[in-house]
Amino acid sequence: MLMFFEAMTIVKKLSVVLAGAVFSTLSLGVKAAQAHGGHLPSDSGHLPSDSEQLPSSVDPRLGSDAIFYGEAQPLGDGTIRTWVRLDDHENPTDIGVSFTESALFGLPEESDDFGEYPLKLPLLDGIGNSTFEYELLFPQEASATPFTHLSLNWNPHGHAPEGFTTVPHFDFHFNLLTPDERDAITADDLDDFLTKAYETPPPELIAEGYGTVPNAAEPRMGVHYIDFTSPALQRPFDHIFIYGFYEGNMTFWEPMITTSFLETKPNITEAIKQPSAYPTVGYYPNGYSINYANGEYSVSLNEFTFRSSTLASVPESNLTLATLAFGVFGAGSILIRKWKFTIGNRQ
Repeated sequence: MLMFFEAMTIVKKLSVVLAGAVFSTLSLGVKAAQAHGGHLPSDSGHLPSDSEQLPSSVDPRLGSDAIFYGEAQPLGDGTIRTWVRLDDHENPTDIGVSFTESALFGLPEESDDFGEYPLKLPLLDGIGNSTFEYELLFPQEASATPFTHLSLNWNPHGHAPEGFTTVPHFDFHFNLLTPDERDAITADDLDDFLTKAYETPPPELIAEGYGTVPNAAEPRMGVHYIDFTSPALQRPFDHIFIYGFYEGNMTFWEPMITTSFLETKPNITEAIKQPSAYPTVGYYPNGYSINYANGEYSVSLNEFTFRSSTLASVPESNLTLATLAFGVFGAGSILIRKWKFTIGNRQ
């Protein structure tokens, strides 16, 4: 009986140690998440909750004198140019691309091939269609954002998944990679490309609800992640927001929009679901807008917020938690060994 009570005393001590360590671990985990901006209201910008659509919006360029443009390029029968808007402290508030109404006409067809601009690319989505890529640099004033350039993909017959996005539409890729880095993403070795494209990103980079599907990887892009909880999936495809990854790294932020939706001349803004960490320190958007004003369309990322929560800072909290976990198991092992030793001596 004495041996039983001694054993129970040791078990109680073990329980106290484990409970205290677990509580400390959870507390530090919450504090670490707060320190690194994990879905906190104080660091989430001014837009409504994820995917909530505002009743209306206006082109961010209107009424502002701090707009800087990139070089205009041809698009269809019109022109297109990138731009960035700065605040009074020269920090970015909006970044986007605008194109004339005539740009929706005279766009390439599947049978066309114009050389390097636009660059015709066969899609690997299993359907056999092509996409036409227009590459445009952002103005130098956009350097505080992580976005280096825009690659606009015109899809005359759409792409997979069949029955959803197999309609004429644009993919507006706001790229975090440089043009040279995108050029290096090829499918010359298809197995190697797919392995790299589908490499799982760190969970901190994946916004809640987002995931990928087969046939979602393309050269010069990477793999596409879509929000499976988005209301956009409950209606015929007109616009949706997508993240891109390659080799586990974030590669682009992408509004995908049909030409038929653009032709309605919309003025809308929607929130972007945020990850809990970002690839680099800098200004990142909280929402995206699709606008029409004065004969021009604009597609832009908006409400930029400075983010210091990067993957480089995440391992600190993980290391702390791992150290505590190791301590928990170490303390438990010591007490268990002591318990066994006591029982063995009593026997």
